[in-house]
Amino acid sequence: MKRAIPAILILASAALVQAAWVNYKAPSFSMDFPTTPTTQEMNTPVQGVSVKTRTYSAQVNGSLCLVTCSELPSSVSSKDMGNFSKSYIDSFVRSAKATETSRKTIFIHGYSGQEARFKIGNKVGSVWSFPSGRIGYGIAVLSTAKDFEAMRSKAFNSFHAR
Repeated sequence: MKRAIPAILILASAALVQAAWVNYKAPSFSMDFPTTPTTQEMNTPVQGVSVKTRTYSAQVNGSLCLVTCSELPSSVSSKDMGNFSKSYIDSFVRSAKATETSRKTIFIHGYSGQEARFKIGNKVGSVWSFPSGRIGYGIAVLSTAKDFEAMRSKAFNSFHAR
């Protein structure tokens, strides 16, 4: 059995938030994108194992929406999945060279996970990570302070695990 870990990064502007987005349905999630995403496959190291990763990305007016979905082998234990949220957020903040400003537990659409707020240069963002069954998800939003809350709401509220 394989598991998937999507991660989402959105760079946004006010025009993008107000534009009509496309609801995209992937095998393990559905989410609104600013336009139909393109996909790319690669191998990625996750928890010490090389896994097949599919990247979904869409760009509009210099803004980017990105979802990665990594299929983990069933050898990754339930305990490791329980540590997913913390590990995912720590890895995201480190690889994005972000400064974490806060972390808390949040619930959206019945999914419980960890949310970390962060800064990268003059941008602010949030990364939300949670397990759902044997699948772990991560969603990140990054925008100007002016557009942040609208982008966060758009991304987090349109995402549904399948």
